[in-house]
Amino acid sequence: LSNGINVLVARFYGARHASDVEKTVHSALLVSLAAGILLLLVGLLGSPALLHLLNTKEDLYPGAVLYLRVYFLGMPALALYNFGNAIFSAIGETKKPLYYLCIAGVLNILLNLFFVIVCRLDVAGVASAISQCVSAFLVLRALTRVKDCYALDFHKAALDPATTQRILALGIPAGLQNAIFAIANLFIQAGVNSFDSLMVKGNSAAANADNLIYDAMAAFYMACASFMSQNYGAGKPDRVKKSYFISLV
Repeated sequence: LSNGINVLVARFYGARHASDVEKTVHSALLVSLAAGILLLLVGLLGSPALLHLLNTKEDLYPGAVLYLRVYFLGMPALALYNFGNAIFSAIGETKKPLYYLCIAGVLNILLNLFFVIVCRLDVAGVASAISQCVSAFLVLRALTRVKDCYALDFHKAALDPATTQRILALGIPAGLQNAIFAIANLFIQAGVNSFDSLMVKGNSAAANADNLIYDAMAAFYMACASFMSQNYGAGKPDRVKKSYFISLV
């Protein structure tokens, strides 16, 4: 969904359509929050069934269910952070969201160590939900303080039907596209879970490297989308092509 938000805001911002930028920002806030709450409910209620489908080991099952539920508690905050990041990226400001995520990342590590080692909370001590709330708060606060058409005003939050439809029309296919590999990996995980617990733990740790590689590549196509949308909105087809080829290289 953040892809759809990014593209629309960049297009209207490049075209200098301030009213459309404002409508997109305030519609996208509610769409993102709704998506986060939906994922929260799916995660809380569906975690046991999902883990059964994945042939999760009985000795890992209780901890896995608890971990997933704690993780999904952060989904509304994660959705709101992605919303703020999409808007800042659309206008070319990528440093602020990076700083906020770095702060949340360091906090996440420190809280994990504190809850797990000091408080001995085991899986329940995973602090991702807290750190995600911090990153969401920081990025939303920054949006309320800007002096431009993309500024966030909670009193103006409303779903504009046409804008919401555009966000969903762009965002849902992009979301499904990104989910294809994740869904395929679920089948692989089901196979991995047929091995012993040590193999499962090792595979889970190693899988993080895959995310690092994918995110590094994704950064270029997000930048490409922002540049192309801004120039498309500004009516500069030559710069649209230039943005595309530079990103491709």
